[in-house]
Amino acid sequence: KDLITEVINIPRSIITSFDMSAPLRQGVIFTTTKPKSAIAASKEMFRQVFSEKNFQDWFKALKSEPIYRLAKDSKLYIAEPGLAGGLAAKEERFMTNIASKIPIIGRLVRASERAYVSYLNKLRIDVFKNLSNKFIKEGADPKTDVDLFESLANFVNTATGRGDLGKLNRSSQILNNIFFSPRLIASRANMLNPAWYLKQSKPVRREAIK
Repeated sequence: KDLITEVINIPRSIITSFDMSAPLRQGVIFTTTKPKSAIAASKEMFRQVFSEKNFQDWFKALKSEPIYRLAKDSKLYIAEPGLAGGLAAKEERFMTNIASKIPIIGRLVRASERAYVSYLNKLRIDVFKNLSNKFIKEGADPKTDVDLFESLANFVNTATGRGDLGKLNRSSQILNNIFFSPRLIASRANMLNPAWYLKQSKPVRREAIK
């Protein structure tokens, strides 16, 4: 299954490379509503696109921060391409490792992926961190208000193109072979669906409506 996915996604990875489209594609909602976080994410995108070392160092630094454990426990999506997570840890546009190994073009694909992933990762973790701190100041406790922080992670994921596919989550890799970006489609559908807002915790619903 992984081999089929990798082969099918080679053209997509090449077609969607050679640009820095994350800010106005998957990241457009927070890019336009969270300008401070967007600026910080843009700086990280430019810093990491030219350096694999900067890319890896950012992950190491993030994992030593207290917010990382809360984010992961709350199911915040943080892409880790090239690491042990396999294809499931990659963004939908780059669900192949083969394209990055093509001579000459592969270097540009890897740089494009770093730019795309670094922007979204930084954006997600910063927005999650800022809103988590806000909720904690208002009296929320990460140890007891688990649903609140999971709802927050769900909102951040959805707003950055990682929509919940519901019962089809286990089939996300297969769906990615059929549709261009199934999770992005799901995320946009959710953001336009009143029922999705009703399922969120009240503080998160308030932020999502904004």
